[in-house]
Amino acid sequence: MKRLVDLLQELDQTTSTNKKIKALAAYFKEAEAEDACWALFLLMGNKIPTKINRIFLQEAFCEFVNMPLWLFKESASHVGDESETMALLRGPISNAKEPPRLGEFVTKELLSLKKLSPEEIKQKLFEWWAIFDEQVLFLLHKCF
Repeated sequence: MKRLVDLLQELDQTTSTNKKIKALAAYFKEAEAEDACWALFLLMGNKIPTKINRIFLQEAFCEFVNMPLWLFKESASHVGDESETMALLRGPISNAKEPPRLGEFVTKELLSLKKLSPEEIKQKLFEWWAIFDEQVLFLLHKCF
């Protein structure tokens, strides 16, 4: 996941098409096949099929950070992106855990969410919000 996070930051920090092509080429040349497939899936704007919808995610996040939903929505309207808003509101943590490989996380964690109850899903989200840095959370939120 960390390598895709780095790629997204590289792509976001340049307007040069050539630099974007080089960054993408480098990522896909180095990435393991499973990671590359999921990265392409996500870069094309697709979402991982889970039982999580935007309202559920927003409400769970507001519970996690102890914030009223209306304030989150107001913040998101100013930032312009809900995934980024959640990452920014959670803020940096000093002991962030290194995320697993993208393919491993998608297959073992995200796809298994479909089998969980809403309360179990919320507990997973709380766990991830507590251990991953803001850049990983931004990517994670984009997956839903």
